[in-house]
Amino acid sequence: NASSRDETGGVRVRREDVRIKQFRQRTGLLVIFAVDASGSMALNRINNAKAAAISLLQSAYVHRDKIALIGFRRDRAEVILSPGGGVAKARRALESLPTGGRTPLSAALAEVYQLAGEKACNLHVAGTVLVLITDARSNQPLRSLPEGVDRREFAREEVERLAKQLRPRLAG
Repeated sequence: NASSRDETGGVRVRREDVRIKQFRQRTGLLVIFAVDASGSMALNRINNAKAAAISLLQSAYVHRDKIALIGFRRDRAEVILSPGGGVAKARRALESLPTGGRTPLSAALAEVYQLAGEKACNLHVAGTVLVLITDARSNQPLRSLPEGVDRREFAREEVERLAKQLRPRLAG
């Protein structure tokens, strides 16, 4: 229009004519898969759990999320795939995950707590999500069992305490 032209006939650009749209880089989430590989999950349950985890891993990959994988059985939980590992690595790790022994759910939650704190900060992710695949039959506590105390009850109380500590570190 005539009001936006200067004396020479050129176009005059005013401050209000300029619009800048800033794009924030999508950082994604840290998705921690904790898979129960104890004896009570053996056979059909573990195969179903692995299939579900692989499907969820593929979805996380599409959304540019960082992926970590924790397996837990016997008396420990271990990080099988560090955050940022690829879906193919996670799939191979899941498929070769050994099973058997007790259910150290407390150990898994303690490992998740570590990853959700230190790694999430280093990876600059928007938040942390836990995908916990278990039958919830926790029977292996982290701490030594006091004499005369029921193992399962002690492990259950430990899991509840750890879950409460973990909650603030996870994305809503």
